[in-house]
Amino acid sequence: FALAWRFEGAAPHPHAVWSAVGSCAALAVLRGFDARQFQQALSMAAACARAAPFAWVARGEPAANAWVGWGVTDGFRCADMAAFGVTATGAPPSATFQGLLAASYQPGVLAAGLGAQWAVAGNYHKPLACAGQAMAAVEALLELRHRLGAAGPLPLPERITADVHQAALLLDHAAPHTSLGARFSLPHLLAYAWLHGTRGLQTGSAVAGDTGLDALGLEEDAVMALRQRVHLAERLPRLPSPHDRAATVRLLMGDGSLHVQDCLSAYGGPDRPMNGHAVLAKSRALAGCRWPAFFDWLEQCALAPAPDFEARPGDLLTLQP
Repeated sequence: FALAWRFEGAAPHPHAVWSAVGSCAALAVLRGFDARQFQQALSMAAACARAAPFAWVARGEPAANAWVGWGVTDGFRCADMAAFGVTATGAPPSATFQGLLAASYQPGVLAAGLGAQWAVAGNYHKPLACAGQAMAAVEALLELRHRLGAAGPLPLPERITADVHQAALLLDHAAPHTSLGARFSLPHLLAYAWLHGTRGLQTGSAVAGDTGLDALGLEEDAVMALRQRVHLAERLPRLPSPHDRAATVRLLMGDGSLHVQDCLSAYGGPDRPMNGHAVLAKSRALAGCRWPAFFDWLEQCALAPAPDFEARPGDLLTLQP
């Protein structure tokens, strides 16, 4: 559904635009909505789309963390209203996406691969809590860190050069002021990852320990000094998907040696997906302390033989985590 709408120019951030529609659609399936209820629910959820700017995330504005939560909450409300018979017949999704957000509609996309291709299979899961555009560069740097650190004390690079795709070039702010901003700053991420590895970058520990300006080394002298040695350049030639976010990292060391590492596609993407166990482990690290019974149940479902889908919605709706 989301791929059928194309935003030209400065597109709004997808977390703000699609979270209500996504959660509402999932609930509509789980609750067994008929076609009319489904349409009404999606129309109402589309009207909840927010035209939030990408720049908020790039600058590390903490309010951007609320977009998904707001949207998911709206999705629940829209599904409830459709179930109660509330209608939105005069306001189809096009009224929002075309009329207000100036997106163009591609109807053929909705039917392409219908029932055979699922958008979730083309998604990615982040193993580290940082911008998806930065993942390949961080992975390449961590590989170099592992390689050089295995030979003895970890040396300090004189220069770190990251050749990255166009979108990653926008992550060039070298002095972020918030922990969210740090996760969208390639100079800061590469400096921090070289000095600390994945500590603090792993999704679970990032959420648990991300409590102030000191998170991710924002006030650490060594990180602030090293990030000044990070230089970004565009990686050419540009590659097609799934290698369209490739990165090459080069380290120039004090002894004059040069070390190079490519990462054509970061772990967690469609071509290098996490398996089910890894996704569950990540999810449990994020929320298992609050809903342990839910994750115990989820693991049983994942490890058991594939259940009949028609039998699952009721289980989901009656579960009280």
